[in-house]
Amino acid sequence: MDNRSQKKILVTGAFGNIGTYTVRELLSRGYAVRAFDLKTGMNKKSAAAFGDQIEIVWGDISNPSSAAGAVAGVDYVVHLAFILPTLSETNPALAESVNIGGTGNIIQAMKLQKNKPGILLASSYAVYGDTRGVKGLVTLKTPVKPSNNYTHHKVSIETAVKKSGLPWIIFRFGAVLCADTILKGKFDSLIFEQPPDAHQEFIHTADAARAIANAIETKNAWKKIHLISGGSECRLEYRDLINRSLEAMGIGSLPDSVFSPVALQGGAWMDTSESQKLLKYQRCTYDAHCRQIIESAGPRRRFIQALGPVIRWYLKRMSPFYKKRKPITETLQKKIKGMRRYYAVSSVTSLILGLWTLVAPGTFWGTIGISGSDPIVQAIYGGAICGEGIISTLGFFKPLRYIVIFQYMIAYKAVVCIGLIPRLIIMDSPPIAAWFIVAAWAFAGIQSAMNYPFGMWREVIDAMKDE
Repeated sequence: MDNRSQKKILVTGAFGNIGTYTVRELLSRGYAVRAFDLKTGMNKKSAAAFGDQIEIVWGDISNPSSAAGAVAGVDYVVHLAFILPTLSETNPALAESVNIGGTGNIIQAMKLQKNKPGILLASSYAVYGDTRGVKGLVTLKTPVKPSNNYTHHKVSIETAVKKSGLPWIIFRFGAVLCADTILKGKFDSLIFEQPPDAHQEFIHTADAARAIANAIETKNAWKKIHLISGGSECRLEYRDLINRSLEAMGIGSLPDSVFSPVALQGGAWMDTSESQKLLKYQRCTYDAHCRQIIESAGPRRRFIQALGPVIRWYLKRMSPFYKKRKPITETLQKKIKGMRRYYAVSSVTSLILGLWTLVAPGTFWGTIGISGSDPIVQAIYGGAICGEGIISTLGFFKPLRYIVIFQYMIAYKAVVCIGLIPRLIIMDSPPIAAWFIVAAWAFAGIQSAMNYPFGMWREVIDAMKDE
């Protein structure tokens, strides 16, 4: 398209995820850009980065006069402004006034212009619903199945745009993400509102902006719906889309149990071959996106990694689905309390005796009336006792995760007692301390057996996920 500097493009929702990149892309190509968005602190900060390169119109798209002022005199409208989940579901009145009413205001204002502008509408692959049962890739022939306010609004405004009589382009975007927004964004419960195996297709925000600019300049792109996403190297299941980003940040992965069993809205693996052939916009793979997160995080990533367990704990408890797991039974709760008591006693006694044995093995054994053993053997045994103490200390905090110590105690103490008691009986003068040791070991073995959750392994595995 010629005379780019004489063409003015309005971008609604200009300071959102896609909007900021789109403004930047259009400016790089020499267009005059008018940005339309709400006057919030965050948006003002984003706008300041552009200086006087853009014209800014602050306003509310649901207000007809604001929409009319924004549209006046432009050649194209890139319509990105939209209320997203979860707000679209918790505040349906607001969502309808912005998504349906606001789009209607933009269309009406455009129709009143002497020179009718063209509109590029941002829609979503979510309109296809849950596509896990779809064979192959989603295409334009795949029927839409809106499932919530957000997707019903998208389908509605697609229809409104097509019937407007204006030149139009509709993009059904995949999951539009970039390192900047991921690292700066706040965690929201929305990230849990998909099944772990839901189909998702990533597209980098810069590629989305490139597709928008290329479409405006491509004659054959008009009056068509386009599937816009990253392609074959960007198709993932939802768990991988989330967890690989979290791992790149340094946080680590979340279990499947934090994700919803049903989809709040859809996702899809799409056939983008036609749109790529026409618009040539795909450059960033999901692997490259994860590398960008690591690079953008920089030195912060080490700090995030150190806090990873705490952040994962916070995220798991943020999930409404993780909390709904079957509660621990009263019987298992009692077992866990008993295990903690045992861990506490074992931790203190084992660490004291073990360290004593390691530091002065001869003195330790002599004190309890046993002598003649090789000091090296005695020191090795002291290390084993210390090991029991360390595992018991960890077990106090995560009793089920270190439950193997109970299996060890039951087997080890039982075998030692069975082997040692007959020897003490046949001795002429067995050391009194030896009987105390046997009694202590027998007590440890019996306590381990009493607190071990025999026959409750399924409950243990489920409860272990909460640790």
